[in-house]
Amino acid sequence: MASIHKVVNGDELVYPATITDAVGHKETKSPLSDLINYYNADLIWPRNNGPYHNLGELIIKLYDALDSKHRISGVQLGFLSAPDDPMSGPVYKRYEYFGGESGEKFKQTRYWRRVDSGVLDDIDRVLNPIKVSVTGSPSIVGVSNDQVTVNLRVSVTKGGAPYDLSPEDSIICDVEGNQLTDLSFSRPVQDQFTPRTSGNREYNFLLMLGGKDYTATYTVRIVHPCYYGILADGDPIPTTTTGLTKALNPSKGYTWSGINMVNSRTCYMYPKDFGKLTTIKDANNFEYINSYTLTERTINGVNYYIYTLTDPVTITNFKQSFG
Repeated sequence: MASIHKVVNGDELVYPATITDAVGHKETKSPLSDLINYYNADLIWPRNNGPYHNLGELIIKLYDALDSKHRISGVQLGFLSAPDDPMSGPVYKRYEYFGGESGEKFKQTRYWRRVDSGVLDDIDRVLNPIKVSVTGSPSIVGVSNDQVTVNLRVSVTKGGAPYDLSPEDSIICDVEGNQLTDLSFSRPVQDQFTPRTSGNREYNFLLMLGGKDYTATYTVRIVHPCYYGILADGDPIPTTTTGLTKALNPSKGYTWSGINMVNSRTCYMYPKDFGKLTTIKDANNFEYINSYTLTERTINGVNYYIYTLTDPVTITNFKQSFG
């Protein structure tokens, strides 16, 4: 083993960063820092002219040989591997573990990578990124005392193609501080709840894929209904929702097409929380907002804006875009 010597730079003493940086192998000249977590499988488990080693076999042997405190990211394993081309010689390969301190991951080849493949891994992540998306139904529900069921499906792709999931990949979903149970990549995620108040119900997904974390979200809007309908000439501004058509809208915007009226008026009612309309246009982009009367009502405990066409008209295939 080499001796430790001090290095002088002018009048300044420069010492090795660590003892293991200063101590080196007398034959390989490699510092101990490079060797302390490196295992040469051909020396530890000689082949004796038998079959070449493979990574899957060796990491299990190394797992059994090491104490748990030594099964950490950064451990490296080198060995001669069978040639990729039968006409060429064996290939020396060196792998590094990157799965953290989880013992079970240490035995799984997906958490080992070629030491010289770091740049290739970075390029692969750029060219073939892993993307997680969540689709679901419904995306909007009305406030009620009835229970609703939300169906969600998680999709994972790599470079646009379906990602090859492994048994070690996991999925967690948190909603309002509670975790959904019995989740699976192979079937929809279901959640049942009672939407008693308006707002958003957020589903926050955390996926562990190949030793890395990925997140995705899905939002269900909970709203008070909107209503629309036709009022005959002389009908008062509604004080109830009777006779009006119900719609679940995430905002004040709504397009109503195919309206046929004889001496009648259009009426559109929505939760006041959405704010006042700024435009009402027909199919020809003609502005109608000044032709409407705005009224405020509290119906079934909800504050509503009600826009009613001021004067009755007779028209067919009329269109009104509220926004």
